[in-house]
Amino acid sequence: MSARMLITGSSGFIGASLAKAALDRGWDVWGVDLREVKRDSLAALVVDLGEQFLRAPVQSEDFALAFRRVKPDIVVHLAAEAIVEDSELKPMQTFETNVIGTVHVLELCRERTVPAIVASSDKSYGNGRIPFLETDPLRPVWPYDTSKACEDLIATSYFRTYSMPVIVTRGVNTYGPGDLNWTRLVPHTCRAALRRERPRNHRAMWTVKREWIYIDDLVAADLMLAKNLVDVGQDFATQLDGVVNIGTGQLASPSEIVPKVLRFLGCSDLLPILEDVPFHELQDEAVDSDRISHVGWRPVWELDTGLMRTIEWYRTYLEGRR
Repeated sequence: MSARMLITGSSGFIGASLAKAALDRGWDVWGVDLREVKRDSLAALVVDLGEQFLRAPVQSEDFALAFRRVKPDIVVHLAAEAIVEDSELKPMQTFETNVIGTVHVLELCRERTVPAIVASSDKSYGNGRIPFLETDPLRPVWPYDTSKACEDLIATSYFRTYSMPVIVTRGVNTYGPGDLNWTRLVPHTCRAALRRERPRNHRAMWTVKREWIYIDDLVAADLMLAKNLVDVGQDFATQLDGVVNIGTGQLASPSEIVPKVLRFLGCSDLLPILEDVPFHELQDEAVDSDRISHVGWRPVWELDTGLMRTIEWYRTYLEGRR
């Protein structure tokens, strides 16, 4: 019998990509999300969980009922308010989902001794000297990164207090097929270029560097961690001290990414519009990923190759919707 994986936030970009890859590798996949499966990433990636998709907020009793019904062998907790700008506009909702929701998920895991992967973010580190190590202090500033740092610390406290097999992942900026959040840099630029429109970018962020990872590499890391948690459990989590960075060492700013995408699409004449938009973001971000490399994971996708594959997916997807 295949191991049963419960993915929270399964309709989102990373959740749907993980569900697709896990199904391909023989996992028994269940998904929980608030969104209906229509024009979300599950549908875009042609992933049909059927009756194994459940709708419920992770902080609700409905989710608890779903959890006990599914009886997962592992939980990958991705459900979160994931957009920086939205988090600033809706801080209460952000903290309720990202913080209270995480406590609820981990309490259910503790009740049944279920291992868990909790997705934090490199933004939890706040501003500081890069690349960040897992042992560096968390210095969040704005609502999004503060909520992710809280989520991070909560998961770590369960790992240490209750000796639970929990691993926190601090991933970097992820791109690839299936991301339908058109405010993100790569999806926005692809859609604008394919419409022959000039992409719009935040002037303050134009030269700020981020570390980038192609979705297949991130999913491969999650699946490797999940398999080891199911097979080995607490000893594997302890080997990683309960937390890992997941990055590639590939840094680029919007001033580098946007021209690449436009050039690959043959739209170099579409000069970006730089806007002075009042919002808050952290500065340069990068992580040290040696810890996860020591247990067998390394990225395989180069930025240019990943971008070209992503662009082709958007071309096909957007043309199919016309």
